[in-house]
Amino acid sequence: MTYQTTQSPHLNITNYLVNTVLPSVTTVRLANIYDNENTDLAGFPAATVTIGEDIAKVLDNTRNEIGIKIYIRVFIDRFRFSAQKAETILRNVATEIRTKLDSDITLGGNCIYTRPYNAKYGYVNREQNNIRIVEIELECYEAYTWR
Repeated sequence: MTYQTTQSPHLNITNYLVNTVLPSVTTVRLANIYDNENTDLAGFPAATVTIGEDIAKVLDNTRNEIGIKIYIRVFIDRFRFSAQKAETILRNVATEIRTKLDSDITLGGNCIYTRPYNAKYGYVNREQNNIRIVEIELECYEAYTWR
């Protein structure tokens, strides 16, 4: 898929992740899904989708390729669910998201392809909560005509 520079692959991809992929997670219902790093998650498990980086290179004499790094973060409150339950939720959600992304490498036709993603697992203190987190780094590639 090639797009004109007036279109926004960032918006198309994040909308697809927020409105289609993440709501379809069935292993555990995500209480809240945001297209930004919201300061108040208002319920757990919660997910955020944010843009991290653009990586561009020349493709040919009329097109450039752009790689868009997108971060999907899933937050699970360890006080609400217990440490063991939070870990189970984290593993189930990470596995299901990986399966969904691996089976849809064009993200509903919103990019040419996505690379298999990296995921980091960790702990954060946020909103006075002890949170278990998975951060998924997704790279989406697109080409656009610049002249």
